[in-house]
Amino acid sequence: MRTTMKTLTLLAACMLLYVSMFSQQVAKTIPYAPASNGIIGFLEFKPTDYGTQKHPLIIFLHGIGERGNGTTQINSVANNAIPLYCANGATMRFTVAGQTSSFVVLSPQLNTSYGSWPPFYVTEMIKYAKANLQIDTNRIYVTGLSLGGGGVWRAITEITGRFDSTIAAAAPVCGTQEEVDANVCSTIGANHLPVWAFHCMDDGTVNVGATQHAEILLSWCTGMTPAAKFTYYQSGGHGGAWINAFDTGHITRTVSGGGSFTANPNLYEWFLSKTRATGYTAPTANAGTVQSITLPASTVTLTGTGAGTGGATISSYSWAKTSGPAGVSISTANAASTTVTGLSQGVYVFTLTVTDNHALSTTSTVTITVMAAVVVNAGLSQVIATTSATLDAAGSYSPNGSIATYNWQQVSGPAAATIVNGGSPTATISDMVQGGTYAFKLTVTDVLGAYGSALTDVEVLFTLLPVEFTYFKAEKISTGNLLHWAAVNEQDNDYFSIERSTDGNSFASIEKITGTRAGKTANEYTFTDTKLSAGNYYYRLKQVDKDGKFVYSKVVLVSDNSKAGAAQIYPNPVQASLSVVINNDIKGSGKIAVYDVTGRSVRQEVVVKNDKIFNAAVDMNNLVAGLYVVEIKIGDTYKLTKSILKK
Repeated sequence: MRTTMKTLTLLAACMLLYVSMFSQQVAKTIPYAPASNGIIGFLEFKPTDYGTQKHPLIIFLHGIGERGNGTTQINSVANNAIPLYCANGATMRFTVAGQTSSFVVLSPQLNTSYGSWPPFYVTEMIKYAKANLQIDTNRIYVTGLSLGGGGVWRAITEITGRFDSTIAAAAPVCGTQEEVDANVCSTIGANHLPVWAFHCMDDGTVNVGATQHAEILLSWCTGMTPAAKFTYYQSGGHGGAWINAFDTGHITRTVSGGGSFTANPNLYEWFLSKTRATGYTAPTANAGTVQSITLPASTVTLTGTGAGTGGATISSYSWAKTSGPAGVSISTANAASTTVTGLSQGVYVFTLTVTDNHALSTTSTVTITVMAAVVVNAGLSQVIATTSATLDAAGSYSPNGSIATYNWQQVSGPAAATIVNGGSPTATISDMVQGGTYAFKLTVTDVLGAYGSALTDVEVLFTLLPVEFTYFKAEKISTGNLLHWAAVNEQDNDYFSIERSTDGNSFASIEKITGTRAGKTANEYTFTDTKLSAGNYYYRLKQVDKDGKFVYSKVVLVSDNSKAGAAQIYPNPVQASLSVVINNDIKGSGKIAVYDVTGRSVRQEVVVKNDKIFNAAVDMNNLVAGLYVVEIKIGDTYKLTKSILKK
């Protein structure tokens, strides 16, 4: 029996030696007095090309079932995951960005006297590797499963001063909840440590909530770069997490929510893309200068820059829209310079993320303001019998807010005319030549700098008619629209034809008024238009001589203020309180609402209008600076919207 036992023992030893030689993984111990048994036992894997390069290092922490004394029980460490792959002949060699690297793997064994992984196992393995192995100290990675996953969380959230900042990346797999909550942002966040965590949604041993808890903690870290990755497999139970996560290929699995996830890169390739060097700081980023455009323009070019520090190089750029209306498209989001299309009225913020070859990132933002086009109305064309005319821009307005400037200019004509009050809505033109046709350009600019232009023309008759209009006015009265005008020098005047239009372009005669008498004394005329329906009306006079010659007066407008308009919203821009004044005949209940550029309601007040004049105040104090739309509704017949700029 002894002989048989000796033979079996020798055979087992030979088999262990064979496996160790084949896999390049051997058992070792180092003294460590604070440990419960004074040592740390571990498996050390060296790749077959060890010594040809500075190798990246993986420190692997096993689960609770693989605990042991670190010596005679050390081989149980190779029951699962990376140590098992190494024992079975895995090369642990991977290629990333054209560079092939082979991992050294250290897998310590947790002593059975511990119920969780003390962080010294990780720190002592790093010390040992730096002192005894040919490793790349900028590429040290920590991973583990189950209890070992919890050990990873604890190792990377130790208090500042004990956290090993040489760790380049960490991957907890179905880890227990061992992280130090209060230190997450001061360790992982402050050290820009890349983290990729894995868990199965149906894990019945370590609930998925343990990993989700860590995800929530990391989401609270300000400026967390790079962002931690979390992969939740739809199924697989407890063991499925490490079977999937540690696979050396590019497997495809179903993840939470039912989507498909392909591990490309796999965990090992992801590790190799992360490096850390003492003294490296995050790169610089600049998203470019603030831009403003006016519709119908809807495209801008974003031009960002980035620069590495301490010799680092930029590995990637990434653009994203972080606020503003929906519907935009970023053509090449991963380029330093890109084009954005589909912009609509509003204020946008785009964020550029610049990442260097050490996985450190910096962000920068740029604001793009898209303004609505200014509506410019230079007035109708005029045919006059005098050498003077009045140009009126009263129909001009801006959806962005109040008008800042008006500018009238002559663009054509037989000679230079004199423009008086060319910077106001109403300009007077004089010294025009008989028989000439003049064109005038109106440019209107609003408070945001958006502008637009329009043209109008004035034809001066060659032979001036004797009749001169001293005024022509129109107003709404209870029985209709009252027109009244006066003329002098009516010699040979036959009649006035009253012409009406509902659009300001197409006019039709509705009445003829006979001229009264000649002379230099002004003769006054009136006419009431009673055949009306709701709406706005334009009027002009056609004065006809007995020989058939004629001339037109200016055009006047009578607005139907009882149904629309007749509201003031001020000041614009506004800082604190917005005043709303409505003056019309509409009565009833309604509301005043304020919307931001995304269409979200930020203020809403129910109001009741009992009188002709209504006053209200809207508190704008707590709103951020930007563009808003104010909507007023009274009853079923009155609605008004206006753009407001909040300072």
